[in-house]
Amino acid sequence: MKKLLFSLALSALTIVAFAQNNATVNQTGATHTGTVNQTGDLNTATVDQAGSVQQAFVDQNGINNMAEVKQDQYIVEGNNLADVDQLGDNNEAYVDQTESFNRAFINQAGNDNYAKIDQNTNDQWREEYNLGVVEQTGNDHEATITQDGDYLGAWVYQSNMNNTATVTQEGANNASFSQVAMVNQSGTDGVATVLQGEDGVTPGLGNAALVTQTGMEESAMVEQYGSGSAALVGQVDGEKNSAVIKQRSGSELNVAAIGQQGGYSNYTQIRQSGKTSWAAVGQAGGEDAYALVIQAGDDNQALVGQLMVLDSKVTIQQVGDANFAGVAQVMEANSEAYVWQRWGVDNSAAGILQYMGSDNDATIYQGIQGVAGGDNLEAQINQTMQSGSTGFIQQSGNDHYGIINQNIGSGNNATIDQSGTSAVHNGYINQNFSTGSTATVTQN
Repeated sequence: MKKLLFSLALSALTIVAFAQNNATVNQTGATHTGTVNQTGDLNTATVDQAGSVQQAFVDQNGINNMAEVKQDQYIVEGNNLADVDQLGDNNEAYVDQTESFNRAFINQAGNDNYAKIDQNTNDQWREEYNLGVVEQTGNDHEATITQDGDYLGAWVYQSNMNNTATVTQEGANNASFSQVAMVNQSGTDGVATVLQGEDGVTPGLGNAALVTQTGMEESAMVEQYGSGSAALVGQVDGEKNSAVIKQRSGSELNVAAIGQQGGYSNYTQIRQSGKTSWAAVGQAGGEDAYALVIQAGDDNQALVGQLMVLDSKVTIQQVGDANFAGVAQVMEANSEAYVWQRWGVDNSAAGILQYMGSDNDATIYQGIQGVAGGDNLEAQINQTMQSGSTGFIQQSGNDHYGIINQNIGSGNNATIDQSGTSAVHNGYINQNFSTGSTATVTQN
């Protein structure tokens, strides 16, 4: 019996010893290659390389394993490569690289895995031309890529459920230029966050972010500081999805676009602070969708289109001169469209189109009646083939043009309210082949 117990204990110790391997590679200089291959559980692999033109490869198969690669180069270019592959559950992978021309790749297949890539600088030189890529297959993964400098690339690919991706790209001691981030998630309950630039420093220039998500209850957030940037978010085949883009810091010449297809209770938001920027939202199919666009600055444009979305709502708010807002809702019922052009809105224009539907509301406010107005404002509402719908335009200031067309329908209501001092207003309501409808124009 004692021999049996001793044999079992010895076997257990042998298994544990086999399953808890630790591998460490230390290399200093240039053009080195470090490789670690491990099979089993609870293994640890560490590769530490100091110098340039280094290569590190780690391959682990099992659960609860950890891989760490550190490639450090001081002052001059790194030009290093790190590649980590893990198969199994509850694994962790870390890559830390300094200076320029570095590439980091992490590939994980399984569940509950974590990947982190840090590409930064030693504060002596700007970090440039770095690339970080994370690919994860399975459930409950988390990926983080943090980069400092210019001309950066970050890619995250995740599939299945409950995955989280975070990409942060900031300038090295100054503004950021030409940073590119892409996140692709397929499944359910994915969360993607991209931050480019940072508040309180010189605004960056020419950054781009793309987030694509397929599935239900997905969430995407993109925040950019700087000018000449572009942010695109696409969400398909889902419900209760949320997409938010914020372009901040008094920037200009930015582009933000969000597209959502299918499902219900989807939400979009675009916020732009600056001038000469463009925002677009497209939502198709489903019901109970909401699109919000807020722009502060001059010469901005906002366009929102909804196709066959029941009980939907659109709100566009603009502050500044020479802005344009447009909304199109096609084949919808019980939907609402609001355009608010309030403070300092000279030479601005707004238009709402509602085509084929019923019980829809279209409202345009330009200026604040009795408080603040604008000059040379234009507003137009077209409601065609509608029944039980309402069109309302309110303009404050001088020399405005407002028109509501309600053609082919029944039981519609149109109201134009124009006010101002020393004003010359033009208000027109056309209701052709619209039975039982009412029209009111008030000017003072």
